[in-house]
Amino acid sequence: MFTLGAKEKGTHHFQHRCLHHRQHLHPPPPPKPTPKQTRVCFGNGGGNNCQSGAQANYDCDFYNKIGGGGQRTSDWLGEQFCTTIENGQKKIMPFTVGVYQNNSGGQCGWTGFIVTCNP
Repeated sequence: MFTLGAKEKGTHHFQHRCLHHRQHLHPPPPPKPTPKQTRVCFGNGGGNNCQSGAQANYDCDFYNKIGGGGQRTSDWLGEQFCTTIENGQKKIMPFTVGVYQNNSGGQCGWTGFIVTCNP
């Protein structure tokens, strides 16, 4: 018969405690996806426009066609810039639309929107 000495008993107890505590560890949660932002500028003509830094530019005729700044405009922006395909299905991510520039004048002035898609 084999008997553990004091040194071996302490090692066994220490290893058992470490294994016991390790079972309760959980991996960190995956990082949250970063929201995607797109700047979209509507207008024509000169003056203080929103085209610099915008990823997309449209003229006044198109702006009026999609609602001229109303709810239809926000809906169109979300569908246009926040649509993904998952498992062959079209999906619009949750989104917000804000205005970063709004100047009156000319046919429709200049209006710059920032579209934030939240994956």
